[in-house]
Amino acid sequence: LILVDGHGIAHPRRLGLASWVGVQSGRPVIGCAKAPLLRHQTAAGQTRGDISWVWDDGEIVGAALVTQDHVKPVFVSPGHGISLSAAITTVLELASTARVPEPLRHADQAARACARGQRPPGVSFWGEIGTGVE
Repeated sequence: LILVDGHGIAHPRRLGLASWVGVQSGRPVIGCAKAPLLRHQTAAGQTRGDISWVWDDGEIVGAALVTQDHVKPVFVSPGHGISLSAAITTVLELASTARVPEPLRHADQAARACARGQRPPGVSFWGEIGTGVE
């Protein structure tokens, strides 16, 4: 399973980054974005697990999912090879302590550290990529 910081089918063209990655890799992919590209039904609520559906042409294509009490929702949509209900369940399980699921949160932290020229948290080596230099 691949989790992508972006949209799957909840995209104006029904082919967001998560969909493209899934088609290219042949693996199941979930899109989990911080902002919507399509309208969603209503406010998602304030309690962990609350959902507001994301619609396109009268069809549900994603969900605004509240992952923590009293925080903004994340926008979940299947990218490839996974159902919306399985995508919602997976994202909720992976977002145990923060709004954004842990794998995406750690990847974002690592990318920001690299951009500052620092060692990403949890990385046991630091050097040029692909050289094995520590």
